[in-house]
Amino acid sequence: MPARRKVLAGVLVLTYPLAVHTAIVFDQIAVASIALFIIAAAVAAISIARPAEHRGVFPFLFSLLAVLSLLSLASGTRYALYVTPVVINLVMLAFFAGSLLAGKEPLITTFHRLTIGRDIDPAISAYMRRLTWIWVLLFGIMTLESAALVLFAPLVIWSLFANFLNYVFVAVLLLGEYFYRIVRFRHYPHPSLWQFLHNLVHIDWARIARSS
Repeated sequence: MPARRKVLAGVLVLTYPLAVHTAIVFDQIAVASIALFIIAAAVAAISIARPAEHRGVFPFLFSLLAVLSLLSLASGTRYALYVTPVVINLVMLAFFAGSLLAGKEPLITTFHRLTIGRDIDPAISAYMRRLTWIWVLLFGIMTLESAALVLFAPLVIWSLFANFLNYVFVAVLLLGEYFYRIVRFRHYPHPSLWQFLHNLVHIDWARIARSS
């Protein structure tokens, strides 16, 4: 996927939780469902426009979310809003956990190897495997949290976590680990923060997950 298309898809995905949470705060559930449909349909269209061998699960996932949003809108329910963060976290959990199976390379190891363009020291390789487990744990916790809050919390509190705080948790782990790694492995070369974020945008994670 061209970089501009990736950036556009990323902006749309990040726009969704903000739009939905704002609509929920103002008790506009129908508006939240409409926002989910528009953004899910747009991301699905962008994913479908990719070459067939690079599409992965995203066209199906976001097409499903678009259909669910229409059904929720027609029935006046909130189910699509509740399902969306659970499904997204489960898919991310599956990507990371699947790469930890015997004979496969952990996703974080693959990303680091592609970033530095050379073989990885065994100590860093072991660290990357543990880090991949941490990502699995985070997505697992956020999946359970999103489901539990549906049952035990008001809609606004659920949305605060599912559509805002969970993204903060991901950013904190992503950036916090970057700075921690620089300190822990200070004798190894590291990309700048800008280069690190640039690599995140340009690497095809779905393709890596299928081949790992």
